[in-house]
Amino acid sequence: MPRRLTILVAVLALGVGACSTTPALSAKDILTKSLQAMEGVKTAHVQADVSGKVSVNLTGGGSGSQLDIGGTTASADIDVPGKKTKLTFAVPALLGTSGEMIVADNAIYFKLGGLFGNGDKYTKLPATTLGSTGGTVTDPTKTLADVMAGLDKLATAPSTGADEKCGDADCYHVIVKLTGEDLNRLASPSPLASPTTGNINLDLFVRKNDFRVGRLVVAASDATTGNVNLTTAFTYDMPVAIQAPSPDQVGEGGLPFPIPSLTAP
Repeated sequence: MPRRLTILVAVLALGVGACSTTPALSAKDILTKSLQAMEGVKTAHVQADVSGKVSVNLTGGGSGSQLDIGGTTASADIDVPGKKTKLTFAVPALLGTSGEMIVADNAIYFKLGGLFGNGDKYTKLPATTLGSTGGTVTDPTKTLADVMAGLDKLATAPSTGADEKCGDADCYHVIVKLTGEDLNRLASPSPLASPTTGNINLDLFVRKNDFRVGRLVVAASDATTGNVNLTTAFTYDMPVAIQAPSPDQVGEGGLPFPIPSLTAP
């Protein structure tokens, strides 16, 4: 092939390539598409691993001590149409605490192991114990919608990082940075009595093939309460079988201690 023709072919190839290049998606584009994709989720499995050091006060008096929570794990199966969730967790550093929670049939069943154990039977609580939004624990679509609604309130807009693998899938990487001011603004329309001073960094990995969330990494730090690192992996559309415990597996009474984060306002 003559030299001039070779050069011409190369220039044409570059021009075609430039014209056919797909514009890069912005962080908000990716999050929007992910929100839309999550609407089709029927079932999901979530696996979480937690590490870090937090301030814990088990006596109720004085200042708390630093507790290394490395080795903490949790897993959950979610049935979206059935509005059912089964969660198990273990916090070995907290005196061997472990537990299981089942949300089904408009009720919550809770069982604890370790020092705070409530025996072999489940404690039954009304679904409203989860707060005024009761069943949203089984509704990932609403959770993501709430996140999307808060993006415009952030001081720093979400950004994108280098693509990565989520298991076998190629994933987009979205970075969200939340300052203490952001957290206070998102938590309440009015100033909080005890404003948050910590920061949270989120790395969200969204699968390119279907825009579903593949992995979420959260790094939270606060000078007073400590730091927590959470890595969560998601799989979808696997068979799940979540049933409320039979009556003979349910005991009487409440939890051995209150759980403020699960108490309705």
